[in-house]
Amino acid sequence: MEDKLRRSGRVRRLTMEGQEYEMERCSKRLNAAVTKVNLLLESITISISNGTKDVGSVRREYGTWLKAYEQSLVVQEEYQAHMDGDGKVREDENSGEANEQYRKFKAKVERWLLDNEKQEPMGLDSDQDEHHVSASQSGSRGSGSSGGSSRLSEMMVKAEQEKAEIMAKTAALKERREMEQAKVDLTMKEEELELKVQLAVAEAKAKVLENFGSAASHYSRVSSRSRRSLTQKPKLAELDKHAKPETAANVTDASATSIAEVARELKKPQAEIRKFSGSPLDYRKFLRQFNSRITAYTDNDDERLCFLEQYTTDEARRIVQGYSHLAGSVGYKAALQELETRYGDPEVIGSAYVQKVLRWPSIKPDNPKALDEYGVKSCH
Repeated sequence: MEDKLRRSGRVRRLTMEGQEYEMERCSKRLNAAVTKVNLLLESITISISNGTKDVGSVRREYGTWLKAYEQSLVVQEEYQAHMDGDGKVREDENSGEANEQYRKFKAKVERWLLDNEKQEPMGLDSDQDEHHVSASQSGSRGSGSSGGSSRLSEMMVKAEQEKAEIMAKTAALKERREMEQAKVDLTMKEEELELKVQLAVAEAKAKVLENFGSAASHYSRVSSRSRRSLTQKPKLAELDKHAKPETAANVTDASATSIAEVARELKKPQAEIRKFSGSPLDYRKFLRQFNSRITAYTDNDDERLCFLEQYTTDEARRIVQGYSHLAGSVGYKAALQELETRYGDPEVIGSAYVQKVLRWPSIKPDNPKALDEYGVKSCH
């Protein structure tokens, strides 16, 4: 009819009432189409959420939804054709939100079909393709704009499919990278643990060897002293003209005595030598420990000077180190003399005790424990 009016040179224009009628008619059609699309969307969503295994049923229902969605696009274009500029803008904004929801639904369903189908990745059978094509062709014959909408819909489906594939590959790549990193971390932890075990074994061996060496050295010193005592006894007997000649029994007793002395020395607990830092109050105690544990078991001053430097700290060590460049026979005696002058003088020691007593905290009359402790310290 419109073609005839155009050929005749007359253009038919609808009245205000006619436009309102057409808009109302298109609005009803659009509401019906949107309602159908939403009902199908809800049905498919429920089927997928319930964990259905009927892929064919979902695929057919999805094909029906696609046709209903395309039909709603056609009706929507016809409805917008009767609107003015402001009305079209508002309708575009409203339809944009709905179309965004439909695009997300498409991506979700097609991803589900890809995950649950083995041979048909698109999830559409041949009959649905034919219906889809025929619906597109009929829509293109009915209106030129419907063909564009159909092609746009197909492009959107393909784009969503490609997006889903890329996202799946990205997730798989990320998971693979995390697994490889976990393997590397596990390997490094195993190597670190192995090194710690090796280090602990080496330290244990070194400690055993150190203890064995100290015990062997102690035993050799005790043995040498015992041998010297045995060799000196015959000489003393020769000097005494009235001494009786030693018999085999006497020699045997002397050997047994020496062995007993060695055993006693080995069983004796090792006294700890506390390092001397320079306090006059601790000097005599340190000197007694050093003479009994070091001087008595060393044969030369070089070794004694080394031990003296080892068992001193702070100011006392600096004094000993000042003589370490000298020969042992000279440096050891000079270092001992300097320590004696600085820390062994009775006046220095007495002054130190007086200062300690003066710094002692005040003692209350009802505190016998503190008074007893003060008395013990004063006796020192």
